[in-house]
Amino acid sequence: MTDPELQAAMQVLSVLQDPANRTDFHVFCLLVCRMVNVSTQHGLCGASRARLCLSRDHPRLGLSPLQRGYRFGKLACDLVDKHGFIAHRAKVHYAMGQIAFWTQPIASAIDFMRVTFRTAIETGDLTFACYGMFQSVTGFSCGTIRSTRCGASRRCAGLRPGS
Repeated sequence: MTDPELQAAMQVLSVLQDPANRTDFHVFCLLVCRMVNVSTQHGLCGASRARLCLSRDHPRLGLSPLQRGYRFGKLACDLVDKHGFIAHRAKVHYAMGQIAFWTQPIASAIDFMRVTFRTAIETGDLTFACYGMFQSVTGFSCGTIRSTRCGASRRCAGLRPGS
């Protein structure tokens, strides 16, 4: 995608998806479909690569089996890493961690969430830093309460201003 206005529009649609997914599923579906249509007609950009992964197998969309979702997510991760779309790396790895939770060993899902946290901190995306931290510390935690608390304290220290 070469048109800067379309790239900006895709970025806006990408930012709106997370709140829409949490508040109005129909708006979320509309945003996903619009991004897929624009990407199909005008080519891919960083935001559409993130969309490849995030639309991979949304459970309420009833799309593809989990293994197909894993392949789409892996494709999105590879594209983001290959082309250096750093701004979308945390979102793609977060979605990939969600997929990996159901399709891969738990250690793989935790690794994706750690990459999410680290990349989000590096790019200043505190929302996805918190998502990655939450999932890697509590969402997938199979350890003791003490190890979970230590991990949470260590990660929270990175979120405090001035750290």
